[in-house]
Amino acid sequence: MITLIGRELWDFVSEDTRYTVNLFEVLRQSARQVLAQRSIDEAIERCSDRLIAEFIGKYGEGSQGVFNYIADIF
Repeated sequence: MITLIGRELWDFVSEDTRYTVNLFEVLRQSARQVLAQRSIDEAIERCSDRLIAEFIGKYGEGSQGVFNYIADIF
C-alpha cells in the first residue's frame, strides 16, 4: 500500500505530473501582483499587527485581555 502526500498527491489527483510546478508559478505571479513591492513576510506582519490591535481594542491587553476573550466566547 502506498500513501501519497504533498506534490506526489496533487500530481496524482490532477493526473498532471507538472501540476504543482504550474500551481506554484501561478501563486508566485499572483503574489507579485497583489503584494507589489512588499514581501509576503511584510504582508503577514501587517495583517497580524492589525489583528492584534483589534483584539486589544475589543478585549484588552495581556492576561486580562485573554480572560475577557474567554469570558466572551463562553
